[in-house]
Parts: sequence; C-alpha cells; structure tokens
Amino acid sequence: EYTPSARAGEIMALYLLRDFQDRGLGFQLMKAAMEELNKMPQIILWVLEGNERAIRFYESLGFCFDGARRSEAYGTELRMIWAR
Repeated sequence: EYTPSARAGEIMALYLLRDFQDRGLGFQLMKAAMEELNKMPQIILWVLEGNERAIRFYESLGFCFDGARRSEAYGTELRMIWAR
C-alpha cells in the first residue's frame, strides 16, 4: 500500500491528446514538473499496467519500477520512482 512521504514528490497525472503526442511536449511537461520537485530526493508516479508507451517514456527519464502496485476501478497501476 502506498503511503505519501515528505521525502518524495508525486506527479499525479500527465496526459496529452493524441494530436499533440510525438512533438516533445510530454518531455517538456515532465522536465518542468521534475524541476519543480528538484528539492525532493525522490519523485514518484503511477502508470497503468500495460501502458507500454508511457512506461518507455518514464524509463527514458530515469524512472524505474519499485514493485508497488495498486488496483483501481480502471485497472492496475504500477509505481515508478526517480531518485537522485
């Protein structure tokens, strides 16, 4: 089970309409969010299991899975963490 920590910042959601994908906008948004959280030793986010496009994107930014998962009405989410 996930428990928020004062040691981690969390990115709650990042969505781009299909017409705006593959233009570098997601990268710019994530970099801006990560810069806002730059004093936190960790940044966490949750990604829907099976969303391979998002998983590859987050991995390219240095996020990795930590094994945590949670079930939501719309599917299973997996936690990814970026650490300094």
